[in-house]
Amino acid sequence: MAITSLDEFDYRSDVLYPHLTLPAENAAEETALARRISSRPRDEILLLAPTALRFPAVVAGLTHEQIETIMRLGSLSQKQSLVAVFDIPEHIARVEEIAQALVQEAKRDPQEARHELLRTRLYLNDHHSVFAPQHP
Repeated sequence: MAITSLDEFDYRSDVLYPHLTLPAENAAEETALARRISSRPRDEILLLAPTALRFPAVVAGLTHEQIETIMRLGSLSQKQSLVAVFDIPEHIARVEEIAQALVQEAKRDPQEARHELLRTRLYLNDHHSVFAPQHP
């Protein structure tokens, strides 16, 4: 079966804008989006639109390898968007809630999720001044 232009458009939309193709209007949908993001290959993460990285459900789904890939090889706008999520207390709380839901699904230790999130926040805070400089 040949791929049509519409199939290609759908695939591109899903890769670039997963937060728009899989709406996350409640906790279950946000968790599903985060799970979907975590299953993506590292190189596909580099195709995410910077706007996708401003959504807590997308950030909650990122693995450490994916975050490191963005911070090493991603565009400046991707890096700035990722760092900016942790500047907003509401987003941090939402990321934590979604991460806890993912841990419960996987039947892992909740402390492990807190530790991973703390590690991620420390990693991004270390890079905050580089990618999100303060303007005078």
